Amino acid sequence: MRARYDLKQVNVIMKWILLALYIIFNAYLLCVHEMWRDEVNVWLMGRDLSVLQLFQELKYQGHPCLWYLLVMPFAKLGLPCQIMGLLSLGIMALATWIFIFYSPFSLVAKFVLIFSPAFTYYYPVIARAYCLVALGIILAAFYYQKRYDRPIFYGLLLGLLVQAETIAVPVAGFISVIWVLESAYLDWKERKIRYCKQTLKGVWIPMLSFFLYMATMAKVSDSPVFEVRDMGLYDTTQAVKQMLYYISTRLTGNTHLSSMITLSVLAVLAILWILLTKQLLPWGVFAGTVAFQVVFSVIIYELNIWHFLSLIFVLLWTFWVSDKNTWGNTKWNKGIYYFTQIFLIVFGLQTFIHWNGPVVSNLPNALHGSYSDAYNTAQFIKKNISQDEIIVEVNVPYTSTIWGFLPQYHAYFAGSGEQVSYADWSEKQSQYISFPKLQRWVETTFPNDKSFILIMSPDSYLTEWEENREKAKMELLYQTEVLSERQEDYQIYRIYLE
Repeated sequence: MRARYDLKQVNVIMKWILLALYIIFNAYLLCVHEMWRDEVNVWLMGRDLSVLQLFQELKYQGHPCLWYLLVMPFAKLGLPCQIMGLLSLGIMALATWIFIFYSPFSLVAKFVLIFSPAFTYYYPVIARAYCLVALGIILAAFYYQKRYDRPIFYGLLLGLLVQAETIAVPVAGFISVIWVLESAYLDWKERKIRYCKQTLKGVWIPMLSFFLYMATMAKVSDSPVFEVRDMGLYDTTQAVKQMLYYISTRLTGNTHLSSMITLSVLAVLAILWILLTKQLLPWGVFAGTVAFQVVFSVIIYELNIWHFLSLIFVLLWTFWVSDKNTWGNTKWNKGIYYFTQIFLIVFGLQTFIHWNGPVVSNLPNALHGSYSDAYNTAQFIKKNISQDEIIVEVNVPYTSTIWGFLPQYHAYFAGSGEQVSYADWSEKQSQYISFPKLQRWVETTFPNDKSFILIMSPDSYLTEWEENREKAKMELLYQTEVLSERQEDYQIYRIYLE
């Protein structure tokens, strides 16, 4: 008894050490991480918009409301935008704590997975809404066995998951569907209406949340960046096949062979798991979520690594919520349990090794690379350029990152002449203007100013720049020295007016 008690204590201590190492490592990555436009744009919207304006704007951003509403109070209090990183790290630390202490996987599998890209860097360090997806799915797994005892609470979890991210909508939807199907089956089996009553107490919440999501995203086709690809059946089928390969190789390796092996092993594991545990519906959630990401990428917008990593959490949810009481009771169940642990360990190692491959967001870049030069540029502006000067930018999304670090400064977009901060992806922020016309606009709009500040960045909406820069009287004040991974590189000019 004493030895068994000591072993249990050692296991708990090891889990705390594992969690501490996870937080320390990701905190270090957060310290060296440079925020970029997809992160800071949320902060700018939370800072500059009211709640009503935010909901009117979300359809153009393509994301539901939860992350924006969490960030908004901190932004409106005037706190530095780096707070977002601490918020995402805290959310992922909570998710990781639940995963380490309460998931049914082996300690080795947990160790490999939490230091793989599934848990590390992409969600805790890069401050975006995907940390909420990870936490929501883990909570949905942790409380799954209590869904009939606490249906309202579980329904609230699923409702919040809908508002976490678009990729989480099918996850919450499929979980809600199997919740209804299971309760109907159990009531039919027992000839009672007990489980359905409990389910109805909670399942209406994600349904209501889904209608809110649809209302928020209504008329999303008005956005100039929204497009639906019109493809024939054959082309769509081929594109779906290629996208499935791409998702697998993006997660586990750079060859079709490695992806095929991984998919084949996962298919065999799923079949064995279903046969032994008699749990088919949870695998429907995983399959449906994969199908959604594949079709969405082919038809509407090609998703990327942040979206694909969510599939790992759905896979963990699938293993987690299956009938845990059968684990270890027979030799077959012990075998499938150990097979699962081996698969997760190998899969986690695959994602970690591929993370260190030749991709933009790899571990070397996370440790040493430059995502954006916005912070350095903002510090230069703060020290050398007055808030009263006329500042003009030529690409709102690329330059918007700067303004997250300079809340007292204001800039004008050259194409429209309007004062801007965040990127709204509108046609107004996609207008071109020639350099001579820009000069005349500044002279007319600000007749008392003798010069203005021009911030150049990639994909400029300013034309006739090269032809006229030699003629114009200007001074280069700042230039990015090392090119950034996200192309947020800047040159700052002082343009003297005639």
